[in-house]
Amino acid sequence: MKAMTMILLSSLWMTTVQALPLPVQTIKAYDCLSCEALSHDTLLARWPVKDELLPFQNKPLQRSQKYQIKASLKELRSGVRIYTTAPGAIIRIAPMGSKTTLESEFRIKNASGQEFFLSEASALFSKEEALNNTAFAGKSLALAQLKPELGFGEFLITNRSVDQDEEAQFSIHVFDKNSSIFLTLETDKSLYHYGEQLTAKLSLEDDEIDYSMDIVDLTLVSPDGEKIPLVTSSQDPSHFQAKIRLNSEKNSQGENWYIEATVTSLLGGQTLYREVHSAFSYAIPSASITDLFFVNATNLSFAVAINVATPSRYGLQAVLFGTDSQGLKHPIQTAQSSAWLIKGKNKLNFSFDSSLTSHYKAPYYLGYIQLTDFGQFKPVYQYNHPIKLNI
Repeated sequence: MKAMTMILLSSLWMTTVQALPLPVQTIKAYDCLSCEALSHDTLLARWPVKDELLPFQNKPLQRSQKYQIKASLKELRSGVRIYTTAPGAIIRIAPMGSKTTLESEFRIKNASGQEFFLSEASALFSKEEALNNTAFAGKSLALAQLKPELGFGEFLITNRSVDQDEEAQFSIHVFDKNSSIFLTLETDKSLYHYGEQLTAKLSLEDDEIDYSMDIVDLTLVSPDGEKIPLVTSSQDPSHFQAKIRLNSEKNSQGENWYIEATVTSLLGGQTLYREVHSAFSYAIPSASITDLFFVNATNLSFAVAINVATPSRYGLQAVLFGTDSQGLKHPIQTAQSSAWLIKGKNKLNFSFDSSLTSHYKAPYYLGYIQLTDFGQFKPVYQYNHPIKLNI
């Protein structure tokens, strides 16, 4: 282990108060009723970083073998059809709204016409009372995995209970866990800002084949539950996409937005259902970093100039990197600072521990600069390209 050399310190001193412009983004104000109540104290922190690679997924992608059907008790008395493409599917039946119990058991009929109680047809089965100490407590009337010998394809689920209102609503969740066919939903980013365009891509596939989709529904869902249908387009029946400009001015206070997709496909005379949803973060860019300054070599201190549209508490984070003998960059320390910032021009300081030992050497870099608005609980500015410290 070698200490960061005095060459680093003296060289940084030569660059004292030298400004380095950063990419500037357009800022936008929003109404924040809770911002004034946030702490106005200024805090500084720094600590060593473990040199470990973290998994990185550039484009969020979700794959699903699941879907859900909603049905009333009246429909269940007549029979509700579900479809699977492989044996051993998992079925969960849950009441919607207030807790509901049914006196008679659910029955299931397979594609061959054999009918069983759901408990008899299942390799694994739990009823409501057996789920009290699980994640499904109070939410499930039955949770079952079908026996492989029942096969796959169309099943008919019934319940002939007469002790409940026939308009009582239930959801039937089907997890086609052994199926090779996935519905895949991908967004082009995981974090969007006001005014940016979101692109969502949808495909139905296995490891070898793309399957056509006959009915496709894509929906944008806001944190408060507002649903916006999306217009889809396709170059072929196996791939669909939708685009939308995000321009909500509501502060979601850390909550995610979602894209939901449902598809129906007819494959060789068999019906296939799939549903998938993908979360993404959305923020209003209420502030922007405009410049980075080297301030003091003695304690490796820096400052950033920030242009603020909405007064709030903001937090800054940056990472210091060193270089190994092969020229690869490695994180050494992270620094954070947070303060209440007013509308207009502001400055925020941060520093690293110059006495910290490290076996990495020059050239040193500054990277992963991020500004978070605590009024939104969201990052509002990011600059992830390494900045070389000229020493």
